[in-house]
Amino acid sequence: MRLVEQHPDVVNRLILASTTAYADFDGELRQSAEYRQRRLRCTDISFDDPVLTGPSAPDGALSRAMANADAPLQVWSLDRLDAWRQILDQVRFTSDYNRPYASGELLPGGPENAPGVLSDWGGPVLILHGAKEMSFPIGTARRLHAALPASTLAEIPDAARMAHFDNPTRWLAAIREFLASS
Repeated sequence: MRLVEQHPDVVNRLILASTTAYADFDGELRQSAEYRQRRLRCTDISFDDPVLTGPSAPDGALSRAMANADAPLQVWSLDRLDAWRQILDQVRFTSDYNRPYASGELLPGGPENAPGVLSDWGGPVLILHGAKEMSFPIGTARRLHAALPASTLAEIPDAARMAHFDNPTRWLAAIREFLASS
């Protein structure tokens, strides 16, 4: 979304996968009983934990800890959490972006008026979202789709934020269809 804002002429089409153009979705999350239950399964992470953020902390330790801590919100099929964590174990997390983001040095991925930016740009947009998404609830995807009448909304069933892991067949089918049609 920020790339479209800064360089609209270099983007021909856009896939927005498991993201949001809005910041006002906490109420929708709090209303979800499933979200509240899964949130209890998550681990709290401290940005001040020297094991994760201190000078001798391994590169990317905070990001790795955050990915593992929130896994019950990211993966829909809880019986596959171990498989997801095995994948996370293989990821090479690099230096944490969290402090620069929190301090304002690193801008968020979405511009302040992302729906307006995307509407003004006017190119084809695929909004690809897990139907059981619990980081950016499905309502945000539906709202953006309503704001961008020329967009395509693909709600991936039985999938949360890691929809590519939860339901890879439907995920890839939606991408292939979009790329073939635009």
